[in-house]
Amino acid sequence: ILDDVRVYDRALGASEISDLYDAGAPSVAGFFEAFQPWVAASDAAWETMDLAPLGVPANAVVEVALVNTDTGKEQWAGVRAVGSVLERRFLLHEAEGGGADAVTLHVQADADGRIQHYTSNKGTTSFVLLGYWTTSSYVELYQTFGANSSNTWVIEDVSDEGLGPNQVAEIVLQNTNGGAERLAGVRVPGLGLQRRFLLHEAEAGGVEAVSMMVNTNNNSEVEAFAQDVADIDFHVVGYWSTPPGTYTEQGGVHGQAVDQNTWETADLTALGVPADSIAQFVLSSEMTGFERELGVRGIGSSDHRAIQLQEAEEGGSDNSSMHVNVDASAQIQWYSQDGTSDRYFYPVGWWVLST
Repeated sequence: ILDDVRVYDRALGASEISDLYDAGAPSVAGFFEAFQPWVAASDAAWETMDLAPLGVPANAVVEVALVNTDTGKEQWAGVRAVGSVLERRFLLHEAEGGGADAVTLHVQADADGRIQHYTSNKGTTSFVLLGYWTTSSYVELYQTFGANSSNTWVIEDVSDEGLGPNQVAEIVLQNTNGGAERLAGVRVPGLGLQRRFLLHEAEAGGVEAVSMMVNTNNNSEVEAFAQDVADIDFHVVGYWSTPPGTYTEQGGVHGQAVDQNTWETADLTALGVPADSIAQFVLSSEMTGFERELGVRGIGSSDHRAIQLQEAEEGGSDNSSMHVNVDASAQIQWYSQDGTSDRYFYPVGWWVLST
């Protein structure tokens, strides 16, 4: 299936996109990696953004990183579908000490390849196209729930948040405590994996957040973990009405780069990720004194597909997520800037594509 996935190191023009699809785009779901940044034109307004010049076809489901590089102030950033009225945005905390605070969301493009974006400061907040999915459909939401108990895994009914049974949902975990790191996690009930992250403090305002896909069970339930229910919120930001395939959750395992400042080939077999899949990774930095780039990309890509994660202020970890194509040998490439310790690559799940 992934033989038909093509990775581009530049934006395609509209005519090239048309030629690509005329020449035979994949008829099954696929993930096309990218790394294309853009900025908003205005502050404090939802704007329509045409992603076709960046290579995004009509009706694709787009993966976007929302990035705040403001070293002194938290900033709002969000994405949503054209025509949506949801205030689907997050108050990203200041990028203390440099680097960036980032969270990844998915959004459905319209028939013209457009989405909408929002920023409170176009000078310090940007957006990065990480990739897009073909022949899939995604329904956006923006509903919040909290865990019922602290420091334990608890079953949560998410039907009130717009989710149904046996769906693959996207959930953002966020720490709102401005002075302490907090553990947070989410998983399908009964899985038993330690699928959680020690989110560092939310600096002087805003939130520290990370997004993951999660399966609901037959009763529209998930399991959630909050070290302190007063500090951890869970945001349901959408679900796949037509998923690209079957999503299998993973947790409690990670890899680490051996070499610094190089795109290193990594075999994911020992991490449980199968060949010819599309893996979702959480990139996690525990460096408390400085920012560092971490990234993943498919074999054969030339994109520098990395996010400069800010320092993990006062402990915990700074995190961001993205999907990556896994080849027939269960390999990808990952990147760690200026060192290898305290920088981790967590596969939190993978897709086996529909045929």
